[in-house]
This record gives sequence, structure tokens and C-alpha cells, in this order.
Amino acid sequence: MSSSNKLSSFIKIGTAGNDDNNKRVDRIIRTIIPSLSLGSIYKEIRLARIRINGKKTASGNRINTGDSIDIHKSLAEIVKTDIEKISLKKEKKGINSDFSKLKIEILFENSLFIAVNKPSGILIHAGATGATLDDAVKDLLIEKTQQSLAFSPAPLHRLDKETSGIVFFSKSIEGARIFTLFLRKKKFIKKYIALLDGHLSKNCTWKDFLAREETDKEAHDNKSKEAITHIEPLLYSSGHTLALVEIETGRYRQIRKQCSMHGFPLSGDKKYGGAALDLGKHCGFLLHCWKIEIKDKEESKELGFDTITAPLPHLFMNKINTLFTKANIKKLFIFI
Repeated sequence: MSSSNKLSSFIKIGTAGNDDNNKRVDRIIRTIIPSLSLGSIYKEIRLARIRINGKKTASGNRINTGDSIDIHKSLAEIVKTDIEKISLKKEKKGINSDFSKLKIEILFENSLFIAVNKPSGILIHAGATGATLDDAVKDLLIEKTQQSLAFSPAPLHRLDKETSGIVFFSKSIEGARIFTLFLRKKKFIKKYIALLDGHLSKNCTWKDFLAREETDKEAHDNKSKEAITHIEPLLYSSGHTLALVEIETGRYRQIRKQCSMHGFPLSGDKKYGGAALDLGKHCGFLLHCWKIEIKDKEESKELGFDTITAPLPHLFMNKINTLFTKANIKKLFIFI
């Protein structure tokens, strides 16, 4: 059989991007063809049914930016589902109309990250029913980022569906690595604006042990972790407190749970004891991730920012304007 006939038996399934550079062949293949076991990958590479730039390779060889990943047509039929997913990554998802309806505001962007102002009522996670923030941001970035086989832009932290405010997405492996390191070492200060039931009259620091699962008891045991929240009342009127909330830890639904545990549930948060809140056609509570800043401003050079602030949504502003005087609200946001 001629070399041209041999090459025609192979199909190209992808091209290595910058984020794939210097990765081992077996690890790249494991990422893009997850239905193949590691043992099967080694076997297919050894049999030269998986090739790089049309040539036989070895599992431990390194991929370079621009390299072509080729597999034999018979193998392609076996891993057809994986290949279809690779093709989808190369194409727009066709949710631009959904993205425009979300009216997502970009707060910051560089080569490492993009920060957006998440609307309330939108899920972050991919795989949820309907268009998600993850879908919308990936759709936006498909024109801005070089396509990678082993990496896809992803949210770097989470907010509940009804919580609005700052969400960072990685644009590269390096961006994800740096941001995750800063999170792990607690180098961020995260501040939220929340509307609470009741009259919180003084600054508080709450320390509690919270369980991840709703069915687990909130206690100091091996299923719970310490949660630390600092809370400062800003305005009070009509049975509601507008509060500035700073979290030292990032436990599951930390703010919602601790506010409820200490007698000041989020207004409208029925799940955790909040009284009904009239938001017109909308339902839910008012919690907004308002500011993320770096503790050590010298370290901000690595990220490209030291402080990101997200304006409150119109729904949030409209409601607090009915509870508190507009003059006090305007004055408040100058000083906090």
C-alpha cells in the first residue's frame, strides 16, 4: 500500500493550541477521547492508529502548538461521540440570541481572565437546562481565544442561581492556575451586598460549622467545615437591613445559611426562612457579589487587577430605592 493510501486511512481530529504545548501525547488523547481507557490509548498509539502530524509517535512524546492529532478511521468510528464533542468546541453553539437577552456586562478582561456581572436567575454551570452563564461566556470567547484540545474556558468560582455579581472565567490554563492559587491561599477579599430581614444594629463576625449537604447536620463534625463571615449593617428601614457582607471562607451557600442561623435571613429566601419579598414579576432574594479585591496590592500585578466592582442590578436598586431614601443610597456607595 502506498504512503498516500495509508494517510487517507486517517482523519484529523484536532490541532494543538498554545494551552496544549508541551503536554504528553497520552494525556492529550485521554482528555479529548475520554471513552478510551488509558490502556487502550497506549495500545492504539503503539499500533500507530493514533498519530501526530501523520507520523507514528510514542505515549511520552510531547505535543507542540500547531501539531495535528490524527486517528485511524476504524478507531474514529469507535470514538464517534468524543469526536462529535471536539467538533462542537470548534463551532459556535448558536446561543448568541440568548446571550444578548442576558445583557451580561463585562467588568474586566485580559489574556488570563474575563470577569462578568452575572444577572440574577441565571445558572452558572454547564449542563443545566437552557442557556447558562458558562455557555454564554464560552460563546463570547470563541472569537477571542485560541482553540485548545485540552482546555476550555470555565468559571473559576460559583454563585447561586439567584445571586448576581462578579464571576471570573479563565481564558487559559495559566489563568486558571494563577486564580486557583490565589483562591487557595485566600488572597482575595470578597464583599457582597445583601438585603436581610430584621434590624441588624452592629457589626458582627459569625463563625459556624456548615455541612455541604442539606441533609447533614450543621455541626462541628467530620461532615462540616468552619465558615467565617463579617457583616456590617449599612441602612435599616421597614423591617429590612441593607448589609455589607465579607466572607473569609467559601462554603456552600455560606451567606444564606449563616444569615438564617443568626436570625437575619435574606429577605425573600424562603428556603432559609426569609419572609416573602415583593419583586414584581421576579421571585427570590437580593444578594450581589459586589467587590473582589486583592489583599496585597503588590501581588495584583500577576493578575492584572487589584479591585473589581460590579454595579447592582436594576431589580436590586429599584427595590432598595423603595425601602431606603435614594439620597442615603447614593451617599452610601461613595463611602463603602
